[in-house]
Amino acid sequence: MEGSHLPMEQDWHPRARAWISEHLGVEYLKIDQVRERHWGSIWTVDTGDQRWWFKRGHPRLHHEVALRRILRDHAPALILPVVADHPTEGWMLTEDQGGTLSVRASKHPDQGLRILRDLAQAIAQVQRSVPLEAVTRPGLDEFRPDHAVETLDRALAWFTALPPDHPAHVGTGRRDRALEAMAHVVERWDRVRADSIPDLAIDHNDLHLGNAFPGPVISDWGDAVIGHPFGTVRHLLVTAQRLHGTRAAETVKGAYLSEWGDPAELDEALETAVRLQVPNRLNCWWRLDSPDMVAEYAQYINPLIDEIGQGWDTVTEP
Repeated sequence: MEGSHLPMEQDWHPRARAWISEHLGVEYLKIDQVRERHWGSIWTVDTGDQRWWFKRGHPRLHHEVALRRILRDHAPALILPVVADHPTEGWMLTEDQGGTLSVRASKHPDQGLRILRDLAQAIAQVQRSVPLEAVTRPGLDEFRPDHAVETLDRALAWFTALPPDHPAHVGTGRRDRALEAMAHVVERWDRVRADSIPDLAIDHNDLHLGNAFPGPVISDWGDAVIGHPFGTVRHLLVTAQRLHGTRAAETVKGAYLSEWGDPAELDEALETAVRLQVPNRLNCWWRLDSPDMVAEYAQYINPLIDEIGQGWDTVTEP
């Protein structure tokens, strides 16, 4: 299958350097390429006395620039500030924040649970602060909980079209089993959804400790979608359980739900919402339409499909 992966052309490098120099007001820049992935480029920019970070997203992820402006307007204390951005190019420049929360948790394991709890509360506060009509403007993909079977089927159609020997190929039988499992989740959702919680809000869709900094302030919104708010904590709950155990993960869940209401009353809705998160997570992979990229990360993608219906406490991939 031929992918339509949009090339990350290298002729933008001189233009980006000139843009960075202009915004920082310095001619001498020491630039190092930290990471070059299918979904974007990350550079460090040193001016002698200060470090900055430059990000250029995949052309299909350029909406992140507009989204981060909106998020900063509504929840400025919880969003990593962007010093300069270029919506057309998908460029963003931020000040160095030191290590991520992942680094901090690794250095101070005794603080790990508190760090996860605080981040869970922070994302809930962002979700409650940002109006739905504001985050619809950048054109984010939408995932309604009651349409999860249809959105999953759309994603699986892409994986089914991969060659049979592709490591992420989804055959007909596997696809049918996944859709049947999701149909059961949607049936459960019809029974447990909480009327007091909006069905749609901003969903970071890749919220882990490596995408946030002390504060906490949240970064890396390129995978964000519009979906049920509760699904966004799936990754945090899986991480909390792996690092600190199920009881600790329940503490993180309670901290998140307390921002919305009575955790006991909302618990079953969250447990179901994280199961509905699979189409949102798959969207991170197939929307770039790169079979080569998907092959490289198939070990993370396949469990998402095969474990549909399982709770955060049993899945192998968040």
